[in-house]
Amino acid sequence: MENIDKDLRSIQEARNLARLGKIAADKIADYSEEQIDKILRNMVRVAEENAVCLAQMAVEETGFGKAEDKTFKNHLAS
Repeated sequence: MENIDKDLRSIQEARNLARLGKIAADKIADYSEEQIDKILRNMVRVAEENAVCLAQMAVEETGFGKAEDKTFKNHLAS
């Protein structure tokens, strides 16, 4: 029974995130290219600043990989 409840919670969480994503997309639909560029630059900056922490969190959460390798990947992805 617990697996079913967990699955239902996951489905509801996905629905909630999709709804929030639609709201966000509607809000930025009319943004200028300059506004979008500013958002993206900030996203890159924050990803770079937190590459090590995010890598460590990923290793702790999944139990897979090495934080150093994930840090490198995070830098490439950002």
